Amino acid sequence: MVPNAVLHDTKGAETAMSAFRGHPVLIDFWATWCEPCMQELPVIGMIDEATQKTKLVIIGIDWDKNLKDGTKWLDQNGYNWDNFGEVAEGPRLFAQILPTTILIDKNGIIRYYSEGSTPALSKALVEAVKNLGPEYAAALKNSEIS
Repeated sequence: MVPNAVLHDTKGAETAMSAFRGHPVLIDFWATWCEPCMQELPVIGMIDEATQKTKLVIIGIDWDKNLKDGTKWLDQNGYNWDNFGEVAEGPRLFAQILPTTILIDKNGIIRYYSEGSTPALSKALVEAVKNLGPEYAAALKNSEIS
């Protein structure tokens, strides 16, 4: 199970991970200065676009010093998911390096975890999302990662 970490947005509003219960959540730990993160973002963007009609929630956990910089970068590059920072106090999520990608099912169980970015990991991530259920498999049926 995922700890009930508290995240904050660019305005300082806090959201607990428990707010996402009942929805699968794809969490991307990233930063604008992280080259492997930049390689992984198009795959997450493709998943986001393909699964718009599902209940999948995609969130970024930004390690940039200024959360507004990362959020602005995402917006400028057409990535539309919410971007958060972690609150320093209390439970934290699992990332030790960038990028780290975690897929949590609707019950809060981790179904995919990876550190780094390679084509093999990108393919595995797409397969993990497909395995969330028939609606996800159908949404991603024509999505190939080369």
